[in-house]
Amino acid sequence: MFYQRRDTDQLKRNRKVSINDKFIVECMEGESIYQVLTDSGFTFLGHCGGKGICRKCFVRVKPLRETSKKADRIAGEADGSNINHGSDGIETTVLACQYMIQDDIIVYTGDLWQDIGNHKTADAYNDASLKSSIMDIGEETDRQADKKTAKDIKNIGVAVDLGSTTIVVNCMDLEKREEITAFSFTNPQYAYGADVISRIRFCMEDEQNLLMLGQIVERALKEKLTEKLGTAYSHIEKIVYSGNTTMLHILRGFSVEGLSRSPFMPVSTDYDEIDKNGVKMIYPPGFSAFVGADILTGAEVLGIGRKETYDLLVDLGTNGEILLLNKDCGIATATACGPVFDSAVKGAVYGSESIKAIANCVKRRLVDKTGKIAGPYFEKGITIDKGFVISQENIRNFQLAKGAIYAGIQCLLREAGITADCIANIYISGGLGFYMDIRDAFTVKMLPEEFRNKITISGNTSLEGAKKLVSANSGESEIILSEYEAIKGRTRSLELADLEGFQKIYMQSLDF
Repeated sequence: MFYQRRDTDQLKRNRKVSINDKFIVECMEGESIYQVLTDSGFTFLGHCGGKGICRKCFVRVKPLRETSKKADRIAGEADGSNINHGSDGIETTVLACQYMIQDDIIVYTGDLWQDIGNHKTADAYNDASLKSSIMDIGEETDRQADKKTAKDIKNIGVAVDLGSTTIVVNCMDLEKREEITAFSFTNPQYAYGADVISRIRFCMEDEQNLLMLGQIVERALKEKLTEKLGTAYSHIEKIVYSGNTTMLHILRGFSVEGLSRSPFMPVSTDYDEIDKNGVKMIYPPGFSAFVGADILTGAEVLGIGRKETYDLLVDLGTNGEILLLNKDCGIATATACGPVFDSAVKGAVYGSESIKAIANCVKRRLVDKTGKIAGPYFEKGITIDKGFVISQENIRNFQLAKGAIYAGIQCLLREAGITADCIANIYISGGLGFYMDIRDAFTVKMLPEEFRNKITISGNTSLEGAKKLVSANSGESEIILSEYEAIKGRTRSLELADLEGFQKIYMQSLDF
């Protein structure tokens, strides 16, 4: 299988990879550039999980010259590579997921990859023979900057928002109920698929893949916690994991087969806690296969849906989850959004940048109501701020994503028998929602106009819910769990594709 590492006796030699002339990492011969980059803190803004299908993870490669005698050779060139010969050796454009490293190389990532840090440099970085081949890193991130002295803290609780793209962690002093440290890092599962659907497929290809994806998250979290807490790592008493249903299934080693097809039956969405190596692992309940604990914990911590009027929680992360709730009933659903926005516009790094870029085009009438680009720009696309280039294909893909969110909201309103005017409060949570200019969301018709002046940007409510639960004493935990069950008990989950008339609503939601 492509991403499974070979046995160590087959990997006889270490190789060095210089990334963007800034630092060097060490890997084993036979690993792909894709895996090396993701392990080094880079995120690819693509969707096929390294299958070579989307053909978008291109990088430039050339030999890393440690001495003048090193031969100019690159093995394993991807089919259809574009090769340029220069005085400093052969430079090759390859698919990162298909290129298996055989020699020491230099890799240039280009604008398809996002550098989010977390670099693990080779011990050989300080070797004088290598200093001339790479640029000085400069000021490295101070890993101790957010670390408080924790050695005297006896009871530590860890709240984890297990996102599909980013894992966010908060460590709490359980006695004082104070934050010790907080940090985030890219979910290492991202190398195996940008969204939950890709990861479900990967897990189903081989039963070992499911175990591997869970283990790499556990290892990464342990490394980070050890780094931040030092010797106090042994004082961790409990960990609360909040996340969508797929992420929690993979973490717990539950089969994801029931999440792969209708009627989408998860193994469990119930509250659970287990003891693992002396640490209490707590898994909050969720609603359904695609509306998880992250939404339920967020709803509880926000205190929504406690009156006769309806509140709406829209989580705009890698997956868009929506909950409509009042004191009597609730409806929840999910749509795909985040990965599409992240790569919707060439040159954009974050989904919020794509939304702003296209919103600007709509306001300038460079894109009409139907999404058609104005005549002068139709062939080459629209070049706007920061060198973003927007093609007609970009616009169409963006419409599919933003239309799914708008249609999801409209379907919940229809099922509840109310209009957008009836919503008392709208809460926008999640990473995409936090950074997005809410005015842009109205410009591109991602949200109904009736929501203006009712919106609260609520940040990472999944993490806040996990922090509340991990910090609670036994009596408080009972109250929180009771509220979880009350919300879950009065909420039904909808699979949008199964709703009568959904396709018509969706098509009407594509226009700007």
